[in-house]
Amino acid sequence: IVVLINTFSICFTGPESSGKTTSANFLAENFSSILVKEFSREYLENLNRNYRSEDLLVIAEQQYQNLLDAKDKSDLVLVDTGVEVVKVWHEQKFHISQKLNQLAEKQHAIVDLYVLCTPDIPWEPDPLRESENDRERLFKNYKSYLEAESLPYIILEGSLQKRRADLLDTIKFLT
Repeated sequence: IVVLINTFSICFTGPESSGKTTSANFLAENFSSILVKEFSREYLENLNRNYRSEDLLVIAEQQYQNLLDAKDKSDLVLVDTGVEVVKVWHEQKFHISQKLNQLAEKQHAIVDLYVLCTPDIPWEPDPLRESENDRERLFKNYKSYLEAESLPYIILEGSLQKRRADLLDTIKFLT
């Protein structure tokens, strides 16, 4: 068992079907840490209509609140899809949102490391996914965003086995 000195937060980010959930679940299982699940999935599955701009703000606010709630409960907090994903998603579908920008900045203050997942794995169809043929461009957008905001991040790529080994190496490095 690994024990970190202070609460450490890792946020998985990147385009759709790039391994965020799989990677976050892997670390959560191996380190008995708290996993902040992707709130958008729960929200959208119960929406019963097409989502709108204001729905994405609700999703982002709840995702951030879930992260805040988890920070007090564990030494290691893993976030499957953070506010920055909702921000990028909103900009792709609607427009730039100052509220989402502000919420993303608040999240950045409490996330210690972002794990940018590369879309070099097969697309997994899902009724909530929209960007099968746009994952590479979106990956570049996420990378540019993390760099522009000077956020600490690593890139996770390759096979499932390589990703798992890289994640374990990252956790060992952090401890």
